[in-house]
Amino acid sequence: MQRGALACACPSGLRPIRATADGRTRHSPAATGQSSGCHAPSPIFRPEEVDAMFKQIKFAALVPILFMVAASSSIAASPLLGAPQASSKDQAKDAKLRNDSFAALNSLYASEPKAKEFAKKSKAILVFPNILKAGFMVGGQGGDGVLIEGGKVVGTFNLSAASFGFQAGAQSFAQVMFFTTNDAIAYLDKSDGWSVGVGPSIVVVDQGLAKTATTQTLSSDVYVFIFGQRGLMAGAGVQGQKITRIRN
Repeated sequence: MQRGALACACPSGLRPIRATADGRTRHSPAATGQSSGCHAPSPIFRPEEVDAMFKQIKFAALVPILFMVAASSSIAASPLLGAPQASSKDQAKDAKLRNDSFAALNSLYASEPKAKEFAKKSKAILVFPNILKAGFMVGGQGGDGVLIEGGKVVGTFNLSAASFGFQAGAQSFAQVMFFTTNDAIAYLDKSDGWSVGVGPSIVVVDQGLAKTATTQTLSSDVYVFIFGQRGLMAGAGVQGQKITRIRN
């Protein structure tokens, strides 16, 4: 082996600048003016290695962004926090109200066959199956019902009213309202609480009218049947009632 090929005793990875004939390794001073010594070789990369490094850097920078996009997408797809969700109890209550309403309507048809003729000429039917009236000198009445169009429930409503005068005790009854015109339905839909008696014309059907009325003589917007277990209630009225949509 030639003396000029002797290995340098410098730290691993550093190369001598030159070797002398006496076998000792000498290092030329750095171009920066520093004293002689071992110098680390400047790293040299091939073009394909540089491209690979940049790709890794770009991918590492994109990972957090991808996680943020995925998180925001999952939040957008999920229901809004705090949005009211119908509970099973509410669903059961709505189902009972629908069943009670159709039962009350069928009960009316059974006791007053003439009511079926009103139904055939009606655009919609509003049924309150159980209105409770109670009080002494100052009383009130109220209950929930459903609006039926084409045999299907399309809305839920509440009826309330205040009454004055001697009225000891409590009683419950049902009320069915036949809407014979589209204008009457439109008025109900756009009203933020319909004060019965204002707007569409109303006729309360008593036992006498129920016997003589015909579909050819229907001229009012709404016909109301108020009845209990014994049939139509004499002297019942709708004065002071307010009907408000609860939900669709």
